[in-house]
Amino acid sequence: MRIKILGIEDCPYCKKAKWLSTMPGLAEEVVYATVSRDQKPEIIALIGKDYETYPVVLIDDEYIGGFNELNDKVNSIT
Repeated sequence: MRIKILGIEDCPYCKKAKWLSTMPGLAEEVVYATVSRDQKPEIIALIGKDYETYPVVLIDDEYIGGFNELNDKVNSIT
């Protein structure tokens, strides 16, 4: 499983998602990027959509949601 997380600085759920994604044995690869809130137009251009909440979590390049959805996925695996 490959996990990609796009977070915004100073976001507690983004930090929790990063921590959760690095659990031993969970993912083959974790890519985490943090941007500042004033970079939101660039984020929208990069990912092609304006998400209402952050983090933006993708598993194997498929958008699954945010921290809660990542947490649910991890709990279903472990």
